[in-house]
Amino acid sequence: ARSRRRRSSSLRPAHPVRVGRHSSSEPDATFKVSQPGNYQLLLKVIGGNGCPDEKQFTFELPMLAGDTSDLYYICVGDETGLFPQAPPLCSYQWMPSPDISDPSMPNPIVKPTVSTDYNVIITHPEFSCTWDKKVRVEVLPDGVPLATATPPNINAGESSQLAGLFAGSVNYTWSPSNTLSDANIQMPIATPTETTDYTVQVELSSGCVREATVRVTVLNPVCAAPYVFFPTGFSPNNDGENEVLKLETNFALEVYWMIYNRFGEKVFEANSVDDTWDGTYKGKPQPAETYGYYYRVLCVNGEVTEQKGNVTLLR
Repeated sequence: ARSRRRRSSSLRPAHPVRVGRHSSSEPDATFKVSQPGNYQLLLKVIGGNGCPDEKQFTFELPMLAGDTSDLYYICVGDETGLFPQAPPLCSYQWMPSPDISDPSMPNPIVKPTVSTDYNVIITHPEFSCTWDKKVRVEVLPDGVPLATATPPNINAGESSQLAGLFAGSVNYTWSPSNTLSDANIQMPIATPTETTDYTVQVELSSGCVREATVRVTVLNPVCAAPYVFFPTGFSPNNDGENEVLKLETNFALEVYWMIYNRFGEKVFEANSVDDTWDGTYKGKPQPAETYGYYYRVLCVNGEVTEQKGNVTLLR
């Protein structure tokens, strides 16, 4: 913003006129400051009779309210306003005027065919201040957004990260929404129970809307190996590797598994896929030998699998 201070033509500056760290020796001094606030102006002059004098003034640079965005995006053939919430009391002069609906309007409408920089001079009616502003309107190519899913193929019960990518987007709307973490963000989490096509609509600041679709494929696992996995051995010897025994599955609704020793005595049982056996029974480490196991798993597809076998404890 610029503030101007005038003086009588019969006076000439004895020293530069100063505003803060800015100074000028011109008769009509113009100062450019970037932040709103109160500023002190000191004027030192020598009159026609050779007498020096000085005077101090205070002027205020007010805050320019409203949305002063520097960048807008539009699609080919669309239009946009340059200053949607411009303060109505100020006066405006926009350039280049051939592209602008009314160069003196606070929020003129433009419809450029190529990306264009627009400049405006804003004058406040109550202060001797002006603002210089540049607004760029990016005209995006007539394309479609990029919609992605990572990973695109999931097993039942797993999730995929969706993303809608299109420069200048301000709003996102995904559908169907019932299996999404949030249908109105750029990158929702999808947890479909069956193969689903997700469509994203992206809206630019100009209001134009584009859409794209991405598919998340839900694989139907068999309720058996390798989707249900039980190790053949483990080694609880404090070396940091294979320290516990654990049933591995991502598709179980319910699980039950147990371990029994060579005498048929049950030494461990579990009802959760998060449970682990550390090779102890009643707080005592069990000997390194072969143990029997049994598990029963109810999978997300409704199938039930049961399995018996042997697992080796190594020390």
